Amino acid sequence: MINQKNCREWSYILVMLIPLFYAILIGTSMFFYAGGSFNDPTSKGYTFWTNFLSDLGRTKALSGRANTVSCILFSVNYLIFGTFIIPFLLALPCLFSENDFQKKLSKIGSFFGIISALTLIGIALTPWDVYPELHGLFGGIQGFTIPVAFTLYSIVIYRNKSYPKQYAFLFIVILIIWIISAIISVSGVNMNTLEGLILLVIFQKITTFSTIFCLFVQAYGAWKLERSLK
Repeated sequence: MINQKNCREWSYILVMLIPLFYAILIGTSMFFYAGGSFNDPTSKGYTFWTNFLSDLGRTKALSGRANTVSCILFSVNYLIFGTFIIPFLLALPCLFSENDFQKKLSKIGSFFGIISALTLIGIALTPWDVYPELHGLFGGIQGFTIPVAFTLYSIVIYRNKSYPKQYAFLFIVILIIWIISAIISVSGVNMNTLEGLILLVIFQKITTFSTIFCLFVQAYGAWKLERSLK
């Protein structure tokens, strides 16, 4: 018979491993990127300040050269990212059973979170130089579903008596970062200027890396609480 408690603990551990896999794969993908950015197609390699993360997933780099190795590593990275999150989000509502409100809200939060995880898989499978509309659609859905999931879980955690409140506050901080990033992206920043490109690239990275950090902390908190209930 499958021990559901152990399965939940392993789902939390998988999410705690995401930063390690992400750092290794994204770093290696940057190393093999075939060069070029929006403002300078002749630039060599990957430039942290002027290349988007999605540039790594292009089948052909902005330099015009084949980008096969970087593309494969990027796709594998986001497939792992999205896949590892889903069991975590299915397990997390089990920690919120104080009342029906918490049960329902956590399940709705996980629903939006799972949609976000599926968009990561979608992004992995749709290089933006080949499927720009689909790639952009997945990114847009993610930009809506993640803030909704974080909002709902911050409410649930704050209202739960046994869950430390700092985890709710962390969700709120990352939510604010997402909101700022969304405002910048729709504010008409000109990506064709160096300043505009740098601003958009940096906020994309801040949003992505802070979200990964948040997921690691939340998974650790859930794992710690799960073990305390033994």
